Amino acid sequence: VQTSTLTINPSPTSDKSFTCYSVKADGTEFSTVIEYDFIHFYTTKLIAREGTTLSNVKISCKIEEFSDDHVCNPLGFVHGTIGSQNILTAGQSVELNIASISSDHVEECLCADGATLNDYRLKASIDFIDLSSEDKIFIPIADRDFICRASKVGSDSSLNFVWKNSNNEELKTLTGYSESLSAGTNAGEFISTLTVTPSVLSGFGTTETLTCDVYLDTNLSRSTSISETLTATKLSYVVTVTGAEVLKDAINVMITCEVSGLLTEPGGMVWLSSSGGSDVSLITSDYSVNTSPLNAHTKRSVLTIIKATSTTTSYFCSITSSEWSKINDEHQVTINVYEIEKTNTVYARQNGAEVVLSCTLKNIVVTPTSVSWSGGESGTKNTGSVTNNELSTTYTLSSVTSTSATYTCSFDVPETYSFPSTVTVYGISLIPVKSYYLGISGTPVTLECRLVSEGGAGTFRWTEAGTTVHDLSGYSFAPGTMTSTVQTSTLTINPSPTTDKSFTCYSTQIDGTEFDTVVEYDYIDFYTTKLIALEGTTLSNVKLSCKIENFSGSNKCYTLAFTIETAGTQSEITRGREMELSITSISADHVTECICNGGSTTYSLKAMVDFIGLSKQDKTYIPITNTDFVCQASNVDDDSSLNFVWKNSNNEELKTLTG
Repeated sequence: VQTSTLTINPSPTSDKSFTCYSVKADGTEFSTVIEYDFIHFYTTKLIAREGTTLSNVKISCKIEEFSDDHVCNPLGFVHGTIGSQNILTAGQSVELNIASISSDHVEECLCADGATLNDYRLKASIDFIDLSSEDKIFIPIADRDFICRASKVGSDSSLNFVWKNSNNEELKTLTGYSESLSAGTNAGEFISTLTVTPSVLSGFGTTETLTCDVYLDTNLSRSTSISETLTATKLSYVVTVTGAEVLKDAINVMITCEVSGLLTEPGGMVWLSSSGGSDVSLITSDYSVNTSPLNAHTKRSVLTIIKATSTTTSYFCSITSSEWSKINDEHQVTINVYEIEKTNTVYARQNGAEVVLSCTLKNIVVTPTSVSWSGGESGTKNTGSVTNNELSTTYTLSSVTSTSATYTCSFDVPETYSFPSTVTVYGISLIPVKSYYLGISGTPVTLECRLVSEGGAGTFRWTEAGTTVHDLSGYSFAPGTMTSTVQTSTLTINPSPTTDKSFTCYSTQIDGTEFDTVVEYDYIDFYTTKLIALEGTTLSNVKLSCKIENFSGSNKCYTLAFTIETAGTQSEITRGREMELSITSISADHVTECICNGGSTTYSLKAMVDFIGLSKQDKTYIPITNTDFVCQASNVDDDSSLNFVWKNSNNEELKTLTG
């Protein structure tokens, strides 16, 4: 026996007939036909995500395209350690049923060919693999790679990666996408890379969802797969600057520059004094720069202008970013300088005439969205329109009832600041200290005028009948000193006028507002009783009087009384106008004092009983020359002014007669 073999690798993919020839030594040739039957041998290979459990799994083993009635003899799973086999078609189809499985499992299906003694074996498997992807934040100016990684892949599993977009389109079929597959650094690890061109990346939304589907690369259809979704986040280069709206001569003004869409720190972020100008951070006395590290793809820089900013000024934020191909990318940042012209202080008499407060915002760049007044009492706001880059508003108070109040006018400039203007309104009270002042001939009188104000001292002047008197002879003027909130001005007149008068006291405040009040002067007559008696006598039931006359209207002494008196009893005849002192018996000198409080001036007058000695000399005379006759008073009190009257026996006053 001699056997010849022909091995074909790989097997032909269609049925064939081969002829085998044998030539003997004598040249005789024999031949025979050998039939080749190409069949399809399938087994199920499944993949699942690691950590999951599959239920009711069916693994198939199938032979197709036999010629004639050829079959495997037998056909079945060799291991069969789990599940149960079910022969569907003898020698052609068998199925392994597994109730539950959560880890890798490999089976082997055997097709025995009884005719050729060739056995065909094919593995069937369930491969639990790990699939991961990486969300990606990208800049759409160069090709970007997106990764899908399969690991813990069994050696018998050949994977096929398919990338799709949110429309379920296979990306490798679209322009601008390409895919590549490579082995990872670890055994059983495969990496699929999706590369996307800038033109396509630019068309992405802010976020784009990409799906990586993984199939087993088998002859069977894609009946099983696992998927992984990643998010592609597109960054955009955006520079946002924030200027400032400030009042004139503001210091420590801050402006900001913020660039977003960065993956790495920019090459530079510098504040310039002008376009292409110098770096202001080098002038540390005038500027301060605070630039924060890159955070959440954003970098922020704050420029503080330490020095006073008096006019509208622009600075430039210059950015260099290699990843965005930006070199000295300048962005203008402006500080708009406004001026406020306002009513600083208004002086108003409480419950007096209306008060008008005003505020004007000048150099307007951004028109305020609202203008408001706040604080103090309610009033009426009137705001005009912007004219010549100015906007004015007034606030009218019909009267002021509070002693002081603070009002604030605010101009709201969108996305920047409000500009408060504080206006203080002070209640003013200007009154005489007394409702009237009393004066007596020959004595001085002091008139008083009192200012009550939280707005500071006033400037005073006094007039009478329209004529300024405080600087005339006989008048002494004092403006007074502000103590807390009170200032009292005085006008002293010496001697007191001998007729009733009305004086006007004026107070001018620092804003030029003048207030006035009338101070009444009432000239009066002041009387007291003065008695004389001869020494050595006794007087009984003596009455000493104190009386004021010639008052205007209902005026009177604010108080009228004798000083502390022990010799007699005081009684009030008319309040503030007449008092009487009753003494039961008296034989010696007695002096008392009656006091009238006439306003700021107190008047006093003595009342007395003066016991004096009175003597005379009888005289014998010759009627040829002038002759003197003498009457002498002694022990006379200093306050007794005596009047001597000579009379004859007919009671005639001799000084009225000739000679």
